[in-house]
Amino acid sequence: MSDPRLARTRAAILDAATDAMEAGPLDEITISALVERAGVSRPSFYQHFGDLPTVFRDAAFLRLQDRFERNQPPVFESVDAWAAFLRTTVDDLLTHLQEHAVFYHRALHGPSGRELSALAVGYLSTRILEHSPLGTRIPRDAALRPEDRVAAIAAGTVWIITDWLGSDLSGPDAVDAMTDRIAALLITLSGAEPEALRP
Repeated sequence: MSDPRLARTRAAILDAATDAMEAGPLDEITISALVERAGVSRPSFYQHFGDLPTVFRDAAFLRLQDRFERNQPPVFESVDAWAAFLRTTVDDLLTHLQEHAVFYHRALHGPSGRELSALAVGYLSTRILEHSPLGTRIPRDAALRPEDRVAAIAAGTVWIITDWLGSDLSGPDAVDAMTDRIAALLITLSGAEPEALRP
């Protein structure tokens, strides 16, 4: 979006949607209330979004993406070094999800939840393939393309996290325990286990 004014309007709508989604159920949010909160006109809303489910999806995905990208991976010497970074990244992400569990639960179970899940799966797949050492270490064979393996891993991870957000987030579902589960899942199912995870 090259026009800074349009970008600011879109950002204001997304910020207002995020605040509204934190404050109450999605079915209580109206376009009128959203544009008033954002300080923009109703036509401006429609210039950027076709409906409320789209703005809910985009607000949740942007928030998730922003949080995930706070931890930009450096260049790694080994999969072991990446595994340590992965655990820190997963812990940070799950801590964020726990702090905003109601928001994400509403978004994932709302009218655009399926589309939000699909965006998250695609995003996680790309991150694994293009921004981690796993992308080059995933076994290649004629029966299973790396992209398919990673998509299955990403979809399973998103499903597990979505289910986790509906739990009490304590005991076996506490952030530390979930971090261990997700980190092990991402590494082990990729077929590129570091030495630290081998028996």
